[in-house]
Amino acid sequence: MMDQIITVVSTVGFPIAMCVIMTYYYHTSIEEMKKSLNSLNDTIATLNGKIDALIGGRRAGDDKRD
Repeated sequence: MMDQIITVVSTVGFPIAMCVIMTYYYHTSIEEMKKSLNSLNDTIATLNGKIDALIGGRRAGDDKRD
């Protein structure tokens, strides 16, 4: 692995190699964040469904008191 990195750096230059490495890191980080956000959205939707079931479909502001 280290030999491959040294070969890439010596072939294309340090700035270009670093741009490629940083782009790869950025892409993988964004994909992980997307997975986490999708999981969080699913969890929030599930909790909202459970809350609606517990309170009988009422939400804040829907409470009509006469």
